[in-house]
Amino acid sequence: MPAKEKVMSLSFLPSSYFLRSHLSLDKILDVLPPDTTNHITVFVNHEKRLVGKDKVLNQLLLEIDLLTKKGIAVALNNEVISKAKWEVTELNPNDNITVIHATQGG
Repeated sequence: MPAKEKVMSLSFLPSSYFLRSHLSLDKILDVLPPDTTNHITVFVNHEKRLVGKDKVLNQLLLEIDLLTKKGIAVALNNEVISKAKWEVTELNPNDNITVIHATQGG
């Protein structure tokens, strides 16, 4: 049974089923979709990410370990955001964030 069907079928099972079953709570939680009530979807360099609804840009960059890196440029929906505004730039559903890390080479 695909995971999506398992999730649907779990909602109809009585709670006593889980006490009798061999399914651990961890296994049950593995098939449940993530809680999206307090999260939004954004895209970082074209990769889908769930972030907290009230996150600002610098919190996201901290979460992905880029806030303290030097040579970082960030664009939000194709508009470059200055580092001074990272702390106040709120994230919205389906925002496209592009992070560029400058490197030296030759």
